[in-house]
Amino acid sequence: MSNFFLFDFEDKNIELFGIIMRTRNILYKLSKRNLHRLDISPEQSTILMVVKNSPVAPTPIQISRQLLREPHTIAVNLKRMQSRGLVTLEQDSEWKNRIRVNLTDKGRQICEESFNPEFFQEVFQDLNEKEIDQFKGILEKLLVSSMKKLKIKDTIDL
Repeated sequence: MSNFFLFDFEDKNIELFGIIMRTRNILYKLSKRNLHRLDISPEQSTILMVVKNSPVAPTPIQISRQLLREPHTIAVNLKRMQSRGLVTLEQDSEWKNRIRVNLTDKGRQICEESFNPEFFQEVFQDLNEKEIDQFKGILEKLLVSSMKKLKIKDTIDL
């Protein structure tokens, strides 16, 4: 698998970046195939999970920060999800110019079905527990350093 590319980049960083991007693309395709039965996209599935796990109904901006996505991308997905009856977009009771996102019963059900543990076990079946922990640590380190380069604040706090 060491000669996975058609060219030799002579730079391990470029090669690593390429492997990360190709892996992301194939994982996205697998996720899309898995979610096809529910008629939602991987982005929509992730938005549902963020809303479900938020202590209070999040705003679209909070969702965009949490997922490191552009606000307009989240807004487009939320409108589609609202039209399918997965979420409601309600005016905040305190701040009239702020919208809060809530799951509908249908959205909650689709959210639960979209995070099928068997799918994730299959994706990572070739990694043992130690490798999963190491990989997670490396990815978190790369994420934090990349966020610093873009001057993105910690998005965990909603």
